Amino acid sequence: MRFLYAVMLLFILAATALVLAFDGKILHGIARQGLAAFHPSAPGTITRSRVVEHRDSDGSTYGFEVRYAYEAGGRAYEGSQYRYGAWRSSNKRVAEDLARRFPVGAIVPVFHDPESPGDAVLVTGIQGVDLFLLLFMNPFNLVMLVGLRGVLGLLLGGDEERLGVFMRAGRVHVRLEGVSALAVGVMALGGSSFLSIFVVGFVTGFEPPLAVAVLTWGAVLTTGVVFARRQRAKLDSGDCDLILDETNRRLSLPVGAGREARLDVPWSQVTSVVLEERTEKDNEGDLVTRWCPTLVLAAPHGGKRNETLVEWSDEHKAAVLVKWLKSRLPHAQGVEKGRLSVPG
Repeated sequence: MRFLYAVMLLFILAATALVLAFDGKILHGIARQGLAAFHPSAPGTITRSRVVEHRDSDGSTYGFEVRYAYEAGGRAYEGSQYRYGAWRSSNKRVAEDLARRFPVGAIVPVFHDPESPGDAVLVTGIQGVDLFLLLFMNPFNLVMLVGLRGVLGLLLGGDEERLGVFMRAGRVHVRLEGVSALAVGVMALGGSSFLSIFVVGFVTGFEPPLAVAVLTWGAVLTTGVVFARRQRAKLDSGDCDLILDETNRRLSLPVGAGREARLDVPWSQVTSVVLEERTEKDNEGDLVTRWCPTLVLAAPHGGKRNETLVEWSDEHKAAVLVKWLKSRLPHAQGVEKGRLSVPG
């Protein structure tokens, strides 16, 4: 199993390198745009200005091609970039607006690097497109971080870390259901980012004004925080937790898996812990396997009955829970493995 996790880690690291390369290019352009606002300027003359169309199998994109002459420190220079980190766009209007703003023959301020006067731009400062590009990368960055965190947790974490075991009020809690508040916040952040890309992109031609980009980022971040706080409140209630009271030697089973209310079970009633495999058909008629950590309880009048704790699709995680429960309930018999097929 660890070999599989190691392979997954290598795949994620390769994808991470690609994502970070795009992040680096965007952030480098943003940093240079911000610094350029503090560079000295010199008058320059536009010598070339036109809209350039690039065609491929996906359609056409448009860029702004410009050349300008200027002097700095007594030397003549020619520049060809209007800003740092410029990208072609499917929105032709943006390139046309730039061509009108910088027509041939116009005298314009040229902002140049004092340490390298040949490095110059016509437009300085952070623009809406910069924040929009970061928004575009946001879902990829979040998937990258979640993937790294998950695989590293599987490789380096122990059983209790994998199960999310924690102490509260002197009792041991195991969260059987419910995604973490961080995960919900990340999913909300990624989902709202993805949605905003299309909504804002189509409305503004993928070139939003700075104010629109800032407001969009504010809405995306707020969405992530709100969903995370709501999930935190839900999890803090403990409704999804299996609770082990080691002082009183009792188990408290959460609602779910056929239970409509919490079930309090004395440790002495647990005779064994088993891992059941349940196969049933889903709504589309496909067979689905669920792995069910199950307590075998002694019935009051003799015999035994099974009490399923939870149904998971992850066999390894379910087996880890069974193993962990055995370590906490040493009087229980050895782990058994059963199979149950439920007709669809």
